[in-house]
Amino acid sequence: MKSLSYLILLFSLSTSASNITPIDVKAGEWKIIESPLTKNKEMMKQLKVQQEKMKKMFADMPPEQAAMLKEKMKAFGGGGANPMATGLDGLTDMRVCIKEEDLKKENYNFGQNKNEKCKVKVIKSTKKEYTYKHLCPGEKPRIINVMANNNSELTVKHANEGESNSSKVVLRMKWFASKCSEKSLKNR
Repeated sequence: MKSLSYLILLFSLSTSASNITPIDVKAGEWKIIESPLTKNKEMMKQLKVQQEKMKKMFADMPPEQAAMLKEKMKAFGGGGANPMATGLDGLTDMRVCIKEEDLKKENYNFGQNKNEKCKVKVIKSTKKEYTYKHLCPGEKPRIINVMANNNSELTVKHANEGESNSSKVVLRMKWFASKCSEKSLKNR
């Protein structure tokens, strides 16, 4: 009887891992070609004006002081790229590294969050679509839908669970290179 229980457990574990069908896209570096921020021309214009002011301010400082202030600004931005400290390319040239082994993981989150306490619950997994619930402690659950338009173009939709379609964030991504650059490796 015990051996039958072990066989059932082993079978259930092996079938749960095989329920993931990797989305049919190329592995490598992907570039976000459209996001709400890149579509907002007025905001980008204002950010460029602010960035020019910051460049002038940094140029007028001793190099050590400018470097220290840039580091503080990066930290203030949650550890990511703060556009005033690192430049607008962090906002307009966003890249993500997607590796072949990532696509086969049951808990792959397409570079959404590096917080190890966050979990992924797969809702749908086919060659053309990967939908999952992104669960992080203290945050509203998000539903992420990744659609393969073809093997080198993705549409990614984010929405907090239970919110209307009008609150969705839509990104378009295009495959850029087979090898991941340092920039894209930071977003895995």
